[in-house]
Amino acid sequence: MRMRKLFEEEKSKSEQLRKELARLKKSSTFSTEDSIRASELEVENEKLRQDYNLLRNSIKRGVESREMDAQYGALQEELKRRREECISLKAVLAQQSQSLRSLGQTANGAETSLRIHDEGELMEAFQAQKLVNRQLESELRAITDANNETLVENNRIIDGLRTENGELQAILQQHVEQVGAEVDLETVRQNEQYLRHELKKSTAAYVELQEQLNELLAKNNELLKKNNILSNRLRDHGLNDSILMNDEFHSMVAVVKKQTQSSQGILKYRQEDESKIMQRLVTDLKPRVAVTLAPSLPAYVVFMCIRYTDLVNMDQLVRSLLTRFVQMIKRLYRGANSVEVRVMWLANTLTLHNLMKQFGGYKDYMKYNTDVQNAQQLKNFDLAEYRQVIHETIISMHSVLIRQVQDSLKQYIVPAILHHDETARGKSRRTMSLDISPEQGRSEPELLVQQLGCVYNHLSSFGLEGCYIEQIFKQLMHYICAVSVNNLMLRGDLCMWKTGMKLRYNMGCLDDWVRKMKMGPDVMKPFLPLNQISSILQARKTEEDVHTLLELSTALSTAQVLKIIKSYKTDDCENQIRPAFIEKLTQQLNLRSEQRESDTYMMDEELVSPLVVLFKYSEINLEEIDLPPELNLEGLVTKI
Repeated sequence: MRMRKLFEEEKSKSEQLRKELARLKKSSTFSTEDSIRASELEVENEKLRQDYNLLRNSIKRGVESREMDAQYGALQEELKRRREECISLKAVLAQQSQSLRSLGQTANGAETSLRIHDEGELMEAFQAQKLVNRQLESELRAITDANNETLVENNRIIDGLRTENGELQAILQQHVEQVGAEVDLETVRQNEQYLRHELKKSTAAYVELQEQLNELLAKNNELLKKNNILSNRLRDHGLNDSILMNDEFHSMVAVVKKQTQSSQGILKYRQEDESKIMQRLVTDLKPRVAVTLAPSLPAYVVFMCIRYTDLVNMDQLVRSLLTRFVQMIKRLYRGANSVEVRVMWLANTLTLHNLMKQFGGYKDYMKYNTDVQNAQQLKNFDLAEYRQVIHETIISMHSVLIRQVQDSLKQYIVPAILHHDETARGKSRRTMSLDISPEQGRSEPELLVQQLGCVYNHLSSFGLEGCYIEQIFKQLMHYICAVSVNNLMLRGDLCMWKTGMKLRYNMGCLDDWVRKMKMGPDVMKPFLPLNQISSILQARKTEEDVHTLLELSTALSTAQVLKIIKSYKTDDCENQIRPAFIEKLTQQLNLRSEQRESDTYMMDEELVSPLVVLFKYSEINLEEIDLPPELNLEGLVTKI
């Protein structure tokens, strides 16, 4: 049945080839494409005839190994034919290029009166065509290299299969000679099955490689078709490859190419799209998306839009843009938002403030710029007034952020600073149940440190500078100290020697975390009053120690020191505080030259120090910034 099928297939192919040749002979012009097609049909017909003869001979002889060698020969012939096809395609491509060049030269002599009058449109069309041609050439070169690598890999696989086949035949022959007449029939069958299995694997690998080759050839044909279409369009506009010989166009092409490939770091937009741009940058951008982008990327986008308003020299446009930006930021901060949102836009607003200084044309901020950055300075606008408005907005944003973080920390402060006793906790650990979860097993200072760590992660993930992070945590440490001191002043039962020991350990946990985060020592300076309270609680309280207590209370007011001494609870190992000591201490406190709020013993928990805004040089080049699709600004802004 297989022989009959092959015979019928060969017969149909032969009939098809005769019809095709007859049709081609009737046509008046025998094109190059038809000749290639006819040669392919002839080669395919010849291949089928050879396969048919080889298969018939192998069946007659009954030798499977020779059939495998024949298949290897067929593979070699197929590879050779593919190489010839590639050569013929290159020849056809060269012939078409030559014909286009000749047509262009004749068209230049006969139709000079029909040239395009608009030289700008002519150069844009020519440049686009040349870029497409170069891209097609690079893709064709890549496909050719891939085909060559595939051919080399196929040859290597075939050589390996041939070597393996030879080794298996040698092993089989040696085994047959050793066994001789007493050969085991079952072993021979197993060897035959193994050989058939290897043959199937080789055939499957060959089919897979053939499919890959066919896909590459199909891509090559598509690229050639696109090249022909674009060449026809270029020819319809009166352009051809002969333009490259014209010196006048040669210099113009270089200028246009340089302008298209280099970016100026400017984003062009329409005034009617201003609200949409701000909406998508400020309101629609979520923190989980912003952390995947470059730090403070929205600020760079806004400043690149400001550079466009400077380019067109429209004061009304830049005023409207910055006013809308500030209004949306304020509206965002007035509403109920998470800490991540507030941190994200604090970092972006600080970056925009820096960019307005760095590229605002001020010599003090230009000393670290590159030549390209100095060339990108604003030329028509002085943004000093707008920068002051943004600076005030930053101060307000910082205050709102600090108060929100303070509210989230308040419930953890008193248990972590005043109540936690590590010695008692150490004794109770031995009796705790194994069913306690990790969250429940953490101490109060550890829970407070965990909350501070979350805030630190938010600040660092959005690219906030280290100097601002330290300022924020210094403010938070002041709040923790103020809450702790005020609660200690209101609760006289906590004024004892043991409380001083607890304060030292619990504040040490915060100090260790600050060092671990590599923040400066100034972050822990607000804890000085609480440190001095701890020292007073653990100091001796006699008439001879009054001078020592004065040195230990430099950061405390007179009312605070007296409140601690009068509320102090002695234990069994301490002597009672004598009234003479309290009287002498009161006199010495009143004589101090520097008195600090002696009329009150409470610290101001609502005090928020304004953020000190510093200039930070940015090394990012505006012309290298690309807009990711996550910003959803496609169609609203365009890079210039």
